[in-house]
Amino acid sequence: MPPNLVGARHLATMALVAACSSPVSPADPMDATQKVDSTLPLCSETAQVFAIDKGEKRVVLSAGGDLAVTQGFQGFLFVRVGLHTAAALAKAVPMSVVIQLDNGDEEYLPQRIVKTQASANAFETVETPVFFNDATITELVSRKAAVDIEVEMPTCVLRAHVDTVLTYGGYMDADASFWGTVAD
Repeated sequence: MPPNLVGARHLATMALVAACSSPVSPADPMDATQKVDSTLPLCSETAQVFAIDKGEKRVVLSAGGDLAVTQGFQGFLFVRVGLHTAAALAKAVPMSVVIQLDNGDEEYLPQRIVKTQASANAFETVETPVFFNDATITELVSRKAAVDIEVEMPTCVLRAHVDTVLTYGGYMDADASFWGTVAD
């Protein structure tokens, strides 16, 4: 076939495919319904947000405390957070995380099953990364951030909240051990 006829044929085929296919709708932005089961009442037990600090130590965050933003070996920016509580947790629990920045931007970790572990007189979820996909480190450092974590228990939702300030947490090499802590 002559080249101009081949091009016309491809153009006609693409037009036919476009006309016959259903319209593409963008994925719905994440909202509160994608958190843990909202029909359950809040638990009476208290919970706190913990994070991994710049020195790689697990710290329970207090209001106004620092939340370290780490740069991964591939350039991604993230924080590592989890839930700390005296309430007994199952070996794996449904958990979601929402981090709202003072400029209105939000980052989400949609509900997923995460492993837990017992610590001194308490239980904790494993540290879980929440990525900042649309910001640079200079846009994040010194920003105020509200962190909300919810864990679904059999009869209630355990919730932790803390208002923090984002700080530079350094660089993480490729051999980091926390990858794979999220249960399949």
